[in-house]
Amino acid sequence: MGRKRIHPLTPEQQELADLKQENHQLEMENAVLKKLKALVDQRTEKNKRQ
Repeated sequence: MGRKRIHPLTPEQQELADLKQENHQLEMENAVLKKLKALVDQRTEKNKRQ
């Protein structure tokens, strides 16, 4: 999955790459949690109507 680099990354470049990866992971987790909340809210609303 990772790309092979001819030149190694500097510590700053590696830190930036790590932070970008972490940010992407957190954004995906946030999206999943938002969808879960929407489903729970939808089910709760449906149960209130019954």
